[in-house]
This record gives sequence, C-alpha cells and structure tokens, in this order.
Amino acid sequence: MIARHRQVEPLTGVGRQIHRVDRAPAVGQLRRECAARVAPRALNVHHIDGAVRHRFVVQQQARLHHRLRIAPSPYRQEQTPKYPRAHIRQVRGLTLASCLWYNRNRILRERMADLKQAEIAKLAGVSQATVSRVLKGDPQVNAEMRERVLAVVQQLGYVPDARAQSLRSQRTRLLGLVIHRDPDALAGDPFFSALIAMIVAQAGRYDYHLCVDTARTARSQRAIYEELLRTRRVDGLILVESETQDRRIERLSREGFPFVLIGRYDPEDAVCTVDNDNIGAAYMATDYLLRTGRQRVAYLGGPAGLTVTRDRLQGYKAALEAHSIGYDPHRVVFADFNARSAASATTELLTQSPPPDAIIALDDMLAIAAMRTAKQQGYRVPEDLAVVGFNDSPLCEYVEPRLTSIAVEIPLLARKATEMLIGLIEGREPTPKRQIAPARLVKRESA
Repeated sequence: MIARHRQVEPLTGVGRQIHRVDRAPAVGQLRRECAARVAPRALNVHHIDGAVRHRFVVQQQARLHHRLRIAPSPYRQEQTPKYPRAHIRQVRGLTLASCLWYNRNRILRERMADLKQAEIAKLAGVSQATVSRVLKGDPQVNAEMRERVLAVVQQLGYVPDARAQSLRSQRTRLLGLVIHRDPDALAGDPFFSALIAMIVAQAGRYDYHLCVDTARTARSQRAIYEELLRTRRVDGLILVESETQDRRIERLSREGFPFVLIGRYDPEDAVCTVDNDNIGAAYMATDYLLRTGRQRVAYLGGPAGLTVTRDRLQGYKAALEAHSIGYDPHRVVFADFNARSAASATTELLTQSPPPDAIIALDDMLAIAAMRTAKQQGYRVPEDLAVVGFNDSPLCEYVEPRLTSIAVEIPLLARKATEMLIGLIEGREPTPKRQIAPARLVKRESA
C-alpha cells in the first residue's frame, strides 16, 4: 500500500469537515501532534526479538494513526503552505493497525509453539530442549529419545512453523548443489541423478532440503555461486568436480561459507572432502585389462582440468608401470561429457597405428559412446576392443554387450557429504576432514 500523508492542523469545534490536502510533514511529527491532542488510554512497550515496539491504544479517533490521508480542517490550497514540499513522504508497507495485528499474531504463534513443545516434552518424558533439538534434526540426540518424541509429535499432529524457525535460527535449512552441465544432458546422467536422489533422502532425515542449480558455462556457474553468497539463500554448498585451481573453493573459504567437496583438493586437509579412491580404481581397471592379455590400453578422460580426470590418469600410469609397459601420451585423450565429444575422441584413438585393444573411460556414458563409435567403425567388442567404464550405472545392463564398470559407492558419498555439511552448518567440525569411499570392479561382457 502507498499512502500520501498530508498536512493538517486539527481544530476544535463542531461541524468540522473532512478534506484531502496536498502538503504533508514527516509522519512521525504528525503522529506526535495527534498523540498530544488525543489522550491515549494506555501505552505498552513490548520487547520482541530484541527490538522495542511501541503500541498505542487510543479510545477516540484511533483512525488518525493509521488513516493519515484523511484529517479535519485542512489548509486551503491558496494559503502559503506551512511545510515545504520536501516533507511529502510515501510510506510503503502496512498501516499501524496491520503491524499491530501481525505482531500480536506472531506472539500468539510463538507462544502456541512453545505450549505445544512443552506438551510434547511432558508426554514423551523428556525436556523441552530435547524436543526442540529433535525437531531441528540434531543428530546427537539419543535414538530412543528421538523415537519417543517423534511418536508423540505424530500423535498430536504437531507441525513446527518453518518460517518462525528460520527467522529465529537465521537458517533456511536449504543445502545447495551447483552442477556444471547443460540441464538436458544432466537429465540423462545416471551418476548425478543417483547422487541428487541420495542427497535429497539423506538431507530429509535431518529436516534439510536440497536446492539444485545447473550452469552451462563456467561463467554462469561463478555467477550462481556469487548470488548464493550474496543472498545466503542456502545454508551450505556441496561442490562437485573440483579443478586444479578452483576459484569456488578459494572464494567460499575466504567468506567462511560452509561447504563440502565431493572430490579431491590439494592440500588435502584444507577443506572437507568426500571422494572415491580414483587412483586405486583406475589402477584396478588397467591392471585387470593387462592381466586378461590386453597390451595397448588407452585412457578416455573427461575435461583435462578436472581433478578426477588427473587422478584416474595417475592410476592408469601406475598400472602400466607395474606391468613394465611404457606410457604413450598418444593413447590418452580427453572429452567433454557429451556423446559427440566422446565419439570424436574415440575416433582419434582408433585411427592410430596400431590402434588400442582396450579403452578405459572416465564414466559409463563416455564408455558407451566409445563402444558405439567402435562398432560403427567395424570393431567387435570385446574381441577387437575391450571397454571399461566407471560408476556402474543401470545403463551397463542395457547395452550390448553389457558394460564392465568400476562401481563407486554413490549412497556412501551422498551420506558422508550431507552429514559433514550439516555438521559444519551447525558448528561441528568433522574428523577426519577427508573421507574415502572404496571402489570395486563389476565384470561383464565388454571386457
């Protein structure tokens, strides 16, 4: 609502008329004039959330306080105005009566919430502080107490006021995840689909929710992070796909904003991370191919700047060295996470002389694209070319031949990352800062 407050001079007498006028002083000055002429019945001071709020209750002419557009006996337009134009103000928002109504009902809501929590505590046989901690999702509450409290909560049908909780705690109970992918490509990515689903489920156990953003370019990704830092729309962030010089991590660390990285970062104790054993997993895949008789194993990596690409390349090199096979940089190619880029990189490998007899791909999507490209060029899988992927996604069972893949513990990654982030948000420093999820080889027909 926008109200123009116009200058008046209240006069005594009978038969006064109500007019609209053009000039107005500051609102506070007009209220003081009205308060001086109309004796209030009571003046109450309420302390709410540390702010002192004044509540005026008047017996007569209370409408003067919140309908200031209308007043008795105005100055005539032809008269010289007593107040200059600079005093004309526009006030956006609620009238005084509306503010009083809102504050009164807010107090009632908070008192009702306290009463309900006290009732829950009494029925569950615990303290009210324990009830509050259970409703906030504190993982340190005893499991037996948690079950008792939640049973009473369900019985009473109690629903906490999320808005009031957010205002009191200065938290949104939202976790953020920003993924550098095209939204259309992300929809078909089995790894991120599973990861997002697991994080949502784990966050829900602690009464948190997940906010997912996608970014087509690195520039738009940085813009999203800047907005999240500025608005504090989320309480913390889960980062994925770290880079060698990761500006996100530097920026978030400088701001002291809670975050956890799914990946690796140097130095390892600088930030909280959850990661696969990427070096060991790549070593495992390469060693398996070499032990089955393959001699010319190639590596199809993701974008060269990603830490996971470098780590798996390191494991690939270590396995070659263990089998006394020299490293050939021509058998290492990099691709973006899309079918066209993977097909181009695979063609580059297959046109070499001699061509590789096995390919390790950074993930299952790249492996499937490589396998399809090889078939189109007349290669038989696995007779002429063995292919191994990563992540052991459901797609591995639906391609022909079925894809051999390195299985990573996505549920464990999601659970550890979510728990660590919530701990940081709530002031608990996780130990250790770096946690590793094991990997295993799932053998199928492609290798």
